[in-house]
Amino acid sequence: MLAEMKSDAMGDELGLKGVVELASGYQRAQVLFVANALNIFRILSDGSKSAEEVARELGCEKRGVAALLDACVALKLLSFSGKGYQNSRTAKMFLVPGRETSFSPVLRFWQQFSYGTWGRLEQAVRDNLPQTASGPKPKDLFEQLLEDAGQSRVFFDGLAGLAYWPARKIAEIVDFPQRVHLLDVGGGSGAFSEAIAKRHPHLRVTLFDLEPVCTLARERLAKSDLNGRFEAVPGDFYRDPLPGGADCVLLANVLHDWSSEECCELLKKVHTSLAPAGEVVIYEVMPAEGSPLPEVPLFSLALLLDTRRGRVYSSDEIQSWLEGVGFHDIQRLPVVGGTSLVTAIK
Repeated sequence: MLAEMKSDAMGDELGLKGVVELASGYQRAQVLFVANALNIFRILSDGSKSAEEVARELGCEKRGVAALLDACVALKLLSFSGKGYQNSRTAKMFLVPGRETSFSPVLRFWQQFSYGTWGRLEQAVRDNLPQTASGPKPKDLFEQLLEDAGQSRVFFDGLAGLAYWPARKIAEIVDFPQRVHLLDVGGGSGAFSEAIAKRHPHLRVTLFDLEPVCTLARERLAKSDLNGRFEAVPGDFYRDPLPGGADCVLLANVLHDWSSEECCELLKKVHTSLAPAGEVVIYEVMPAEGSPLPEVPLFSLALLLDTRRGRVYSSDEIQSWLEGVGFHDIQRLPVVGGTSLVTAIK
């Protein structure tokens, strides 16, 4: 029995230790979320502080603050010396709000939109319906978001944080120097548009999304020195024609929210709107053959919780849709983790 409990004797199996780590993962996640929500990493960004000093700045009792700080030290988010608590190198680079590489908006997004909802996973599996933290989701995800400007900002700021690294990789590996006008369909707050336009100063970019989302994109891109090369055009990509004239269309994290039939319809519209010999660039989580990465099936569950029809699609499925609407020269390029690009020519 004792041997069965030892994870190091079980090869590729989790063992009991792995099961316990999985089951208690919520504790570690909440330490990170709460430290982020309380601005612990910002408070410590200007130097070492004692638990008393942090508690005073937060207006909280020392007992709870000290327990949280000690947990952050145990999880290597902070360090501790005789001078007090300090940010770790990881925290300095990725967790201090306001820095370009900060993951803070993503943590706020996951805490607000994902953490409680995952507590309804059993019901989502049983009913095949999207969920909120308190019950079934009564409306479409985006319909619900657009009714609350504050929640919409947290949501799209979180997506922008997740896009930071892949957007830069896409700007590097796609042949944008041969293109002059990019149409970013369903481009959200403009994180992908911004990274691509900054790297390719010759490129004109049009973002197409719902008007409240375009407002967020205009705010983001106004802070970038793009010399008038960016425009946000409001519209619904299922109800309205796409803006014409672009020789490259980007669909980044769009297809996974919709059914396969809806994806095909959207790709037909993309084909129609593209200039002759134009290119479509599709960025998605895509399962590779035999991939051991858990992120892909976990993302499928996230889509079950968030959408009525969305799921992860394979590159073969996307290729068949592209061929069906008239694209050719279809290629797949790995980006980061379980994500990839599929490109094709009209």
